[in-house]
Amino acid sequence: MKIYKCINRDCFFFSFILISFLLTSCKKDTENDDLDSSLALDELLIEKTSTGTENLNISFLLDLSDRINPEKYPNPTMEFYERDAAYIKSVSTAFYSHLRGKKVRLMNDKIQVFFDPEPLNQSINKMSSNLKYSFTRKTTTLNKIDEVRKVYDSMPVEIYKLAIAVINI
Repeated sequence: MKIYKCINRDCFFFSFILISFLLTSCKKDTENDDLDSSLALDELLIEKTSTGTENLNISFLLDLSDRINPEKYPNPTMEFYERDAAYIKSVSTAFYSHLRGKKVRLMNDKIQVFFDPEPLNQSINKMSSNLKYSFTRKTTTLNKIDEVRKVYDSMPVEIYKLAIAVINI
């Protein structure tokens, strides 16, 4: 009976130490949990907002005033019109990616350009009509989506150069 009590007590003591060791070693760090939960929440928000069902209506207002004149307002790093054209190219690339990833039946997206002040050169007005696109399920084709990217990569720079030529006259 004494042996049984000793074995029982030793077994109980060993079990107690083993269980307490396991419980303390399995404890999670609260700092990492907070970080992991915030990252998971951010990923969930990103996933929820980028479902591809939102419609984009992008309008650019191009400033054709003398601000874009490189002789009057020189900029050593990059001319104002070049920077503006790069911004337009960046947004149009994002628009292109949005359209490529969206289901055609859900499309109702637009991209267009406006000017301030009104351009004096009539060829700029003709070019601006080429920069107005509307995508619906009835009018969308892959060629039209690809055309947006090509047109918005080159046309804004041409428009700015024509406007600068008119300003310099």
